[in-house]
Amino acid sequence: MQIIKNQDILKRQSSNYIKGELSNVAMAIQNSPILVDYYPINVDLSPTLSGFKNVEDFIGPESPVVYDHIEKFPMAGIDNLTTTAQFDEELGFDEDLQSSGMIFPNTIVAKPYDLFMIPNGVVPALYIVTNIIPTTVRSNPFVEIQFRLFSRDPEVIAQMKRQVRTEYVTTVTAIGPDKSLVITKENYFQIEDHIKSYLEILDLYRTLFWDAQRSGFIFSSLYDETTDSQIEYIDVVLWRLMFDFNIIICDDVITYGINNLNMKIRRTYTSDPDKYVDDHNFKRSILYRLLTRDHKNDFAEFKFPQSYSPDPRYGKYTGQNLYYFEFYDKQCDCNLMCTQMPVWDDEFVDRIRNNQPYEECILALYLEKQQESPCDDTGCGPKVTEYPFNPYLRNAIIAWYNGTRIDWENLIIEDKKTSENYFLLPIILGAYKHYIGKLQK
Repeated sequence: MQIIKNQDILKRQSSNYIKGELSNVAMAIQNSPILVDYYPINVDLSPTLSGFKNVEDFIGPESPVVYDHIEKFPMAGIDNLTTTAQFDEELGFDEDLQSSGMIFPNTIVAKPYDLFMIPNGVVPALYIVTNIIPTTVRSNPFVEIQFRLFSRDPEVIAQMKRQVRTEYVTTVTAIGPDKSLVITKENYFQIEDHIKSYLEILDLYRTLFWDAQRSGFIFSSLYDETTDSQIEYIDVVLWRLMFDFNIIICDDVITYGINNLNMKIRRTYTSDPDKYVDDHNFKRSILYRLLTRDHKNDFAEFKFPQSYSPDPRYGKYTGQNLYYFEFYDKQCDCNLMCTQMPVWDDEFVDRIRNNQPYEECILALYLEKQQESPCDDTGCGPKVTEYPFNPYLRNAIIAWYNGTRIDWENLIIEDKKTSENYFLLPIILGAYKHYIGKLQK
């Protein structure tokens, strides 16, 4: 992804667990979490071995059992006797150690015969889960595990690690509701790269349209010749879209970046705009139907924002030349946003409806801003010096609504106060957030 302009992972995770969201859970069970190396059995790749008598055969050169490895996995309730390896001066290390601990919600489904190790112990030791007991603490679904010492043999530990298939890490927070905090290492680094791009778009949008004094996203690039003045608009429907779907406003991607990647990111907060926009008008707008990919209704049935003079209900959203859009209708009411800077033109709407992205030659012409079209003989487009829209941005909207792949790495956005950026970038961020969230699975 590009915008056209006019420390060690494990160390970061370890330092963030205690001060992040998991610390609240730890308080609930009166124990600070200990970060372990957890080795769950991969049930999809391992045959079922019934009976505890077979547990000794789980690890070995001929063993069919496959493990996964979760680094820095938080567990609670493991006391100091475990971390100091139960050393007795007369008997040596206690080989009959049995104890219990807690597994946090939204992490893993613990199973009997899972293994774990506690880093930096006096002597490396491998523990095995013998029983699981679902429990609830302050309405949170924890799992209590019972475990025993399995082996201190370095060869057994080394062989177990050779049976590991996939490497995972545990994050402090997840993107979106009901997402697991445990993700593969490969996906973690992919998510990190995409979050940086996501936040770059977010920061651009905030730079272009955020009015700090009014605490709102305002479009202010239209000139009214009749009054010889600059006209400003605030789209309350768009405001609610961002608020309800946590796009820019109370954005959980920002939370993820702060908690997991130690990013310094400013948060954006606004009041709830639902008192200005009812559900009926909100959910029939082209913005809502595009973002939610509503195929039961015509997404472009209500595509024209309706302009109104300042209203005292809006308090600080007032001013001689500030107008607001409270709902969308079927026809333009001749406000400047409709007449001077149309976003939902018929061609764009038809391309969305027919899943017809802009061709490569149009994309190239947009980038090169050249006088002659590179493919005039094919009828790709007119001879113009500059397209009045961003076909890359429009292609992403077309792909999102039709469920096709968006090439996020090659998405191009202009650093300009255009109406397209004002209306489309929040939808793009909603689509991007959905894509990033799927990488956590």
